[in-house]
Amino acid sequence: MKPARADRGLGAVGTVGVVCMALFALLPQASETVKVTALHVPSHVAAHSPAHLVCHQDLEGSALYTVKWFKNGREFFRFAPFVVGNPKKYFDTAGVDVDMVLSNQTHLVLRDVSRLTTGRFKCEISGEGPDFKTASESAEMSIVVPSGPPVISGTVRDRFHVGEEVNINCTSSDSYPAADLVWYINDMQVPRSHLKGPYFEKNVLESLETSILNLSFRVLPHHFQDTGEMSLRCVATLHAVYRQEDVQSFLEEKQPRPPALESRGPNKNRNRENEVDDKHYKHYAESSVLAGAGVSPVITPLRGLSMLMVVVVLVVACLVN
Repeated sequence: MKPARADRGLGAVGTVGVVCMALFALLPQASETVKVTALHVPSHVAAHSPAHLVCHQDLEGSALYTVKWFKNGREFFRFAPFVVGNPKKYFDTAGVDVDMVLSNQTHLVLRDVSRLTTGRFKCEISGEGPDFKTASESAEMSIVVPSGPPVISGTVRDRFHVGEEVNINCTSSDSYPAADLVWYINDMQVPRSHLKGPYFEKNVLESLETSILNLSFRVLPHHFQDTGEMSLRCVATLHAVYRQEDVQSFLEEKQPRPPALESRGPNKNRNRENEVDDKHYKHYAESSVLAGAGVSPVITPLRGLSMLMVVVVLVVACLVN
């Protein structure tokens, strides 16, 4: 019978063990997961300016082992808090100049970026051992090369009259990529029907591009505002990092009134006065001729006769005398 008691005792112990294991399973366990919760890599950065990259982590209770940054798969910066004295390390990489003072566990600052900086940047974090769990995220960054302000060209005039054709260009030179151009008339964007282009020219030696956009339209009365001025503006942009413009203003040139319209005014009355003067002059001349020939003034009503009739009258008068 004693062996039977032993079996019962072992069974009780086994039951207690199972219960303990179940309770242990319900207790909070140490996490073995690390995460990159937020990665900020600017999509476009202007050349010769700094770039700020951010990598936020969630180690979920684990201690940080390293933060590593890669460009196109090659490590160039490491932050290792367990290294006494200098936890930061830089590995020489073309186009990457790390600001070692401002860069840390979560922030990476690149100085004076260039076209060579363009690429895919990855942040990789690792927890401490023995598992050294890792997580990473990556994103692309492109470096743009802005040019100076765009230039409006094609006219040296400062006045236009209604009905006249305007044909001018806007040029943004030597940028990468080519700048986007937009035309405005009095702050209203020009419809596509008035545009030609854009046209592109490449500077092969420096890998830069020039963009040209033509504006052509007929001047209408509403183009001149209350001030009698028309404003033409060209805006050049490169993503969200560059925006410049050129503006030119033109005055309305008043057209002279056509001569045909002016003749209906005072000149018409002046012509009528000239006709009356001519008739009076003809009457005076005819009267003088008749008087010199001894003809009675009764003949004066003949002023409306032609010169031929006057000659006939003179001949008859001579025969009578």
